[in-house]
Amino acid sequence: MTHNVVSVIVPVYNIENEIERCIASIIEQTYKDLEIILVDDGSTDGSLEICQKYADNDRRVIVVHKENGGLVSARKAGMQLASGEYVAHIDGDDWVEKDYIQSMINATDCGTVDVVIAGFVMESVNGEAEKATNEIPNGVYTEESIKHFIYPVMLERIFPSNCSKLFKKSLAYERQMSVNDCVECDEDTVTVYPILLNAKKISIIDVCEYHYVRRMNSLSTFGTEASVYFATMRNVYDILKKEFVLHEEKEILMLQLERLISSRLTAGLSRYYSLFIQKYLFPYELVSQGSSVVLYGAGTVGRDFYRQIAKNHYCDIVLWVDLNYEMINIPYGDVKNPDMILQEQYDYIVVGVSRRNMALDIIGQLKDMGVSAKKIIWQEDWMMDLNIRFD
Repeated sequence: MTHNVVSVIVPVYNIENEIERCIASIIEQTYKDLEIILVDDGSTDGSLEICQKYADNDRRVIVVHKENGGLVSARKAGMQLASGEYVAHIDGDDWVEKDYIQSMINATDCGTVDVVIAGFVMESVNGEAEKATNEIPNGVYTEESIKHFIYPVMLERIFPSNCSKLFKKSLAYERQMSVNDCVECDEDTVTVYPILLNAKKISIIDVCEYHYVRRMNSLSTFGTEASVYFATMRNVYDILKKEFVLHEEKEILMLQLERLISSRLTAGLSRYYSLFIQKYLFPYELVSQGSSVVLYGAGTVGRDFYRQIAKNHYCDIVLWVDLNYEMINIPYGDVKNPDMILQEQYDYIVVGVSRRNMALDIIGQLKDMGVSAKKIIWQEDWMMDLNIRFD
């Protein structure tokens, strides 16, 4: 294989009604130097025959047929055959626009980038489509900028999916092959983040040309038993903790991991047992009921705050702002440029972030804008103690 070949790995299992759309979208790519590896994971419908039909007509297509072993084993089988410098993962019931691979290659900075991270389009079963980006400014990040701008928000602002990303095979191979089947329904989370920790150069682009089909049997819709779901969360925590505690940025990484797992467990309690727990509590004791509030921050904390107030109407959020407002697409709220604060009448500005240094930077910016310190509200730790411990 030549320097420019991209290996595209597609796991296939009983999706005869969707797989043709996926394969066709890859074959029709404007970027032609592809190795298309279709891994049939023991399908019992007509999926294998459809894959073989495309292989018979396009020499770039390779079909692998194996006994059913799940997504992890299917991706491993594909990775073992991949011979391109870069690897792209596309799920068999998803599809991509014709310039998808070309857009990713364009972002590799002449082959020097280890990982390209793009946005995607979430396709719901009712036909609605919503673009999603990683809420990190576009650009190429090297080791120092990765440390300062990627690691502090990695688990909160980078979607944990192998798809909508392009990996250097030399970087991703070992990690992909080491994933254990015990995390079958959350394999991406324990694959992507460790890969990013080892990347020396990362490219972020807001191109949304990967169409992710929300599946009723996926983890995101809790298509698994409660015991399996909660066991998986424990496994995810244990696996990532082993990686994070050895890293120089272990404190901020572990803080994000605890928030991630807390959020997942909270969602699981809600879904399986109808127990609703708010992870970040709005500072009701500091904000007068019925007052006008500017909410600053649209990350995990800010979103929790916004949802609470939207539900209980304790106060009136007259403006929601975030420095990365241009990349934030939230269906239940409109996030604006912080400069809009100067045009708004308000009683308080609630800074909805948890990291102290980030909060102090925001508070400093607000004071520079002429905002009175008496109107700025921030607390050291917004997180409620859910008494969730894994140690």
